[in-house]
Amino acid sequence: MKLTASYIITAFGLFGSTAGATQLLTVPDGRDGLRLGTSAAIHSDVAVLGAYKGGWSNQPFAPGLVAVFRKNAQGVWSYSESIEPFDGESQDWFGWKVALTERWLAVICLNDDLPSQNGRGSVYVYEDLGDHFSFHSRLVPPPGGNQTNFNADSVALDGDRLVVGSGSYHLIDAQYIGPNSGAIHVYDFDGAVWQHSDSATDGRLGFPGGIGQAVQIHGDVIVAGNHGYRINGHETGLVVIFERSPSGLWEVIDRLDSPYPDENAQFSRGMSLDGDQLAVVANYGSAGYGSVRIYNRTPSRKWRLRAAAYPDVWVANMGRFVDLRGQRLLVGGDGLAPAIPSVHSGGVMHFTHCGGYWGLDGRLQIPSYFQGGNFEQSFAFDDDQMLVAYPELSTGGFSSVGGAYVVRLPDKNPITCDELGTPIALPSAAAPCPCGNDPVDPLEGCVNSTGRGARVWARGQLSIYSVACQFHMEGLPPNTLGLVANMRQLPDEAALPAVSGDGLLLRHPFVAPSFIHVFRANAQGEADWIPPAMEPIGIFPGTRGTFQVLYRDPGGPCGTGMNWAAGFVGQFVP
Repeated sequence: MKLTASYIITAFGLFGSTAGATQLLTVPDGRDGLRLGTSAAIHSDVAVLGAYKGGWSNQPFAPGLVAVFRKNAQGVWSYSESIEPFDGESQDWFGWKVALTERWLAVICLNDDLPSQNGRGSVYVYEDLGDHFSFHSRLVPPPGGNQTNFNADSVALDGDRLVVGSGSYHLIDAQYIGPNSGAIHVYDFDGAVWQHSDSATDGRLGFPGGIGQAVQIHGDVIVAGNHGYRINGHETGLVVIFERSPSGLWEVIDRLDSPYPDENAQFSRGMSLDGDQLAVVANYGSAGYGSVRIYNRTPSRKWRLRAAAYPDVWVANMGRFVDLRGQRLLVGGDGLAPAIPSVHSGGVMHFTHCGGYWGLDGRLQIPSYFQGGNFEQSFAFDDDQMLVAYPELSTGGFSSVGGAYVVRLPDKNPITCDELGTPIALPSAAAPCPCGNDPVDPLEGCVNSTGRGARVWARGQLSIYSVACQFHMEGLPPNTLGLVANMRQLPDEAALPAVSGDGLLLRHPFVAPSFIHVFRANAQGEADWIPPAMEPIGIFPGTRGTFQVLYRDPGGPCGTGMNWAAGFVGQFVP
């Protein structure tokens, strides 16, 4: 049985009733076009926003900057400082990507000019001294590369270990496989300096491998991705997993291929590594919806697919930013448009794991004035807070100065994992499906065009006055439209199944069904819905309700074009 735990996202800045106030972060000395927030990171009481085109007292063609914000004991965020490269030059693109831990801040300077090496690039490392960041090191491309540019596409930190992903870098030693093969570069802090400990790639990939466009690190595991990896002309994407050997070198352990080999899925555009579980996003697969694949590490050190999470709305650029923490999965995309597919305004989806199933149970949509898309929008997540950056934000009299919102995540989920009510077994010898389309599973409705029956179930409580339950629909035709129906049933009333379309409707004497929600199923034939709290009409504690779903099915076996999902009977509580 699929069960989830959830909270609801009701509006921008609100993640349920337990969420804290949203705070806007921006710099006091902004300028038009600064575009603060093209990169972002947050850890505990420190947040950083990159603006790779800012700096130099706001002069054009500046080297870039990183703005630092700190949270006080009262939970209020304020601007702390701006960091610029000590020898910055025009268009260095300092702040291209950032990574943050309790002690360290790493900043990619994509076009940094080293002595006699124009535009080769570097990574600046700063130490947090409590009230400000102090420059510590500048990491440069390691020897052995046959490439004039570091091509530092990504950076990640874990304790005193740092990894740089270089998607266009290639090695010239025994691992050389051709230009743009990509590589990871690992640096370890020995207590005094950062030492380059290893560089590695995957010799199986061929040209162009390009690994390192995204990297994640946790302990002795590094995950490197290339969302632009091509197979037969499609940007299918791939993931390569490295582990540290006893000798201290990093070796390829596994490789994860795109679940959509014939589509531009851009698999690995977003990744998050949490111990022995890994979330990887396929961005455009499955008819444009995208999906998140959850993998677990096995005792044999191989990674195996364990689950998948899908949106229930049309999503473009899903998962450019993703964070997996235990039972919580947050997925950010700059093209989330649940109401209007043609308007890509950006947002965040929340999935929760309970009972082996990852369910979409919340969504944060950005305000309407951000509509139109923003392909450099950034997200960053911490244990109980989220940083949502908008480089195109206009505020303080400046156009596209940029900034970010901090949203505190709720402390607990108001909806339990318990399935509510009693499932309905509709087809029977006394009341068979209309054209011999009885399902194999008695808890499913009559068989539809997919070859199985659909059903709707819920978890939590049918509360009259509060948000306390979530509906889940499954077994539906892909992308179909449906209606959730409620037949109010008094305790002494009986229900009788009756043929309706290609299915059976559990009909009550003298009570017509009330359609209470319209939805569209995703490409997997699933949908979720969290009913809002509302003023009850004719419902009181103890009232029973029967819930089913009416849905379109033009290719159904009986030819009526519609069918009913099997449902459940539940009792309302206060």
